[in-house]
Amino acid sequence: MDIEKNHIVVVEDEKSLRDLCITSLENSGWKVTAAPCGDVGLQTIADLYHAGQPPDIILTDIIMPGSLDGVQMIRRLKEDGAVNDTQLAYRVIFMSGDIGKHTPEELAQLSWHELLDKPFSFQKLKAVLALALKCIGKPSTD
Repeated sequence: MDIEKNHIVVVEDEKSLRDLCITSLENSGWKVTAAPCGDVGLQTIADLYHAGQPPDIILTDIIMPGSLDGVQMIRRLKEDGAVNDTQLAYRVIFMSGDIGKHTPEELAQLSWHELLDKPFSFQKLKAVLALALKCIGKPSTD
């Protein structure tokens, strides 16, 4: 009997970090969908929700090139009606070395679960993911 894998969308512009996240998460039993920027991440996540296959977790960088950074991407998902606060609760994990122009108060309005300061260890990421899964009532992948 196949056990359904927890699904994570990783939105990260730095290819080496994105690839490391993909490999590490897949080796830990996750189904991973990745996007290189906020614009692609927005479309990817919206498509998953519209297809009835929403990700369990969204792991996104905050500062990214392009027309949408991670914060703007999450905000647009909500504004465009792709998702609502309940669907996003505890599912968004931001990662960044710098939150840039965004304030902690602004982040708090986006149903985010955690802010991981870069660089972070994979053990730290696994702990944050395990807690997020517990909050949404899903079993941990490990």
